[in-house]
Amino acid sequence: MEMEFSRKRRRSFTTLEKCLIFLFVALTGVSIGLIVAYVTERKSSAGGGGDAVTDSGCGNPQKLTEPSGEFTSKDYPSSYDNGDSCSWHITVSPDKVIHLWFEDFSLEETDLCSSDFITVQDNLGIIGKYCGRTKPKPLVSLGNSLMVYFNTNDQGIDKGFKARYNAVAPESIAEITGAGGHLQGSNGELQSPGFPVQNYENAALYQWRITVPAGEQVRLTFSSFDLVPDNCGDYVDVYDSAHLGKG
Repeated sequence: MEMEFSRKRRRSFTTLEKCLIFLFVALTGVSIGLIVAYVTERKSSAGGGGDAVTDSGCGNPQKLTEPSGEFTSKDYPSSYDNGDSCSWHITVSPDKVIHLWFEDFSLEETDLCSSDFITVQDNLGIIGKYCGRTKPKPLVSLGNSLMVYFNTNDQGIDKGFKARYNAVAPESIAEITGAGGHLQGSNGELQSPGFPVQNYENAALYQWRITVPAGEQVRLTFSSFDLVPDNCGDYVDVYDSAHLGKG
């Protein structure tokens, strides 16, 4: 009996047993590898200190929340690509407004900006749509947020653009754009730059925000009104406060 027991201990594994052992080791190794990878990824994420940064679509952050900053088209100053679709959301302190300007601007030029174009929008809606090689005039928002969209079609490319912004006090709007700003009190007046001696400029944007004491309402009357009449290319929009929110 002792001899037979010794022989059994020295017996080699069969092919089936070897396959089963190999399969068990392989599966165990995969499981251990997955667990290690998972733990490592969790540690890396925790060390990052926050949520992942959302890309604008042009290779830079979409959300801009610093008091000042800049953003560009994809691959600037090299040419952007066909079929780009990028967006930026600028938000500053509630007591500030946003001064936006373009240091460089060169897009495909078409009628009505139907090919490659930039759209700037605030809480009230679209402020302007821009294309071509003429830099848009500096603009200032009425609220503390702006959305900027950049879209290109599948034909024609150009250098692109570089834009900058600053958070500024509402009192500085007229100084930056030539007119506009926040008007407070029970009465007041507003006018286009140079009125009545000079004409206003082409491609200009002037915005006023009127605030009256609680319990009062705004009555707006135009004592003089003379704009270019062709298809309302030059126009005045009036909104009530229900449409002007915070970003």
